[in-house]
Amino acid sequence: MQPPVRALGLPLASLLACGPASLPGDTDGATTSAGADSSDGGETAGTTGDPGEPAGGCVDDGALTRSLAILDADAAVVRVASPAGDRTLSAALPGDVDADARIIAATRGPYLAVASSYTIYKGPGDLDEAAAVRLYEHESGALLWEHVLTRSVNQLYVDAQARVTAELDLRPGGPAGLTIIDGQATALPRFAPRGPIGPEGQIPGRRLDAAQETYEAVGFYDLATAAFTPVVAATSQWWILDGAIEHLDPEASPPRFTVTRPGGAAVHELTPYADLGAWVWREHSAGDFRLFAADLDLDGNHADLLVRLDVESGAQVVASSEPPPGLSRFDCYPEVRVDVEGRVLFELRDAGSARVHAWDPGQASWSALGQAMTGIEAITLHPASGRVQVIEGSGPNTTFCGLSEWIDPPASALVGASFQLARVEPPLALATASAPTVTDDERCAVWAEEGGLRIYDLEDGDALTLPSSGAALWLE
Repeated sequence: MQPPVRALGLPLASLLACGPASLPGDTDGATTSAGADSSDGGETAGTTGDPGEPAGGCVDDGALTRSLAILDADAAVVRVASPAGDRTLSAALPGDVDADARIIAATRGPYLAVASSYTIYKGPGDLDEAAAVRLYEHESGALLWEHVLTRSVNQLYVDAQARVTAELDLRPGGPAGLTIIDGQATALPRFAPRGPIGPEGQIPGRRLDAAQETYEAVGFYDLATAAFTPVVAATSQWWILDGAIEHLDPEASPPRFTVTRPGGAAVHELTPYADLGAWVWREHSAGDFRLFAADLDLDGNHADLLVRLDVESGAQVVASSEPPPGLSRFDCYPEVRVDVEGRVLFELRDAGSARVHAWDPGQASWSALGQAMTGIEAITLHPASGRVQVIEGSGPNTTFCGLSEWIDPPASALVGASFQLARVEPPLALATASAPTVTDDERCAVWAEEGGLRIYDLEDGDALTLPSSGAALWLE
């Protein structure tokens, strides 16, 4: 029997075809994707990444001891590998359509939400698109419900009560988003979720203007009243982390950084930037720390003045530092990051190699991070918010910078394109065959290599290879 379908101001008949559903109904769902990426970039949604207490390992005596989902877009399935045995879950596209699938998934507790979307361009203003959204109990493989949409899904979230929220591909007339609670789908005509449902029944996200053409504000949607509380203009510098909306006003004097939750807001005036007249932006975040940067002389150098903010204590520290003797900033797309301990990560080089170095403002000390790299054009510090960093070295002819000159590189340096996992304390420097995915507690990692997916325990070095391919998502 199909459940009743309701909508907020918009009939769902044109959007949904509902399948069987029976489900009893706090936040924050991990997410990953396979297939073509349709994210719009710029804004950041996710968690602050405080890793918490280490759990058990992922490999014991050659056997897998943690579960993970593998998103196989080519086969349109999700393969769950677990200590209890492997299962294959459907991620099929809706209808009999010949199209490339884009699969995204989110997990929380025992639940795994999967959205399979496609978009076919037929001509100017003419797109054929649809998606199937399914909710599974991943350990048993039970399908709890399934819905078919006439929009593709851009973002997907699930909470510990199995409540699903989704941002849909924006099309004239909406809707912008969707909730599925107890198996019942509700369209959100002007609201696009950018997170799961919070403990107070609030959802962070973006609201469309009255014409349903562009996003006008970022704020909270109240699930009980359908009211939207705006926090900041959608064109501002904003981020969503752990259910909070953070935004920066660089034109205030001094620049003002605000963290807003449904219960109130905390405002931090970035006093080191007062009266400088420089443009300020947020460079990175990890744990309680936010890292800001300013370009004082308008030369494109992001490290003119770095300020680290602790959002819990409100403490601010000028985090800029000159590199250690013999080193200089890397000269192609230099990035600066912060880790959960408050160390600031710089990309530095000498004549022969480049490496990431961590600056501890409290101790006024430097620590080398990971392995040296040579024969590269650029370094990328992939999004990471814990202690373990993912570092990529870009090989020749992969950027607009051109290959730097390298003289007498060390024999131990990684040459050309490379990936590695790195940590300051306890020290970690591990080369990987591709970009790895790390568990929330930073105990285990998985990456694709020839022959399958490599599972690696970062504490004891135990490893195994699964004969599977696809994007991997660790499960609880």
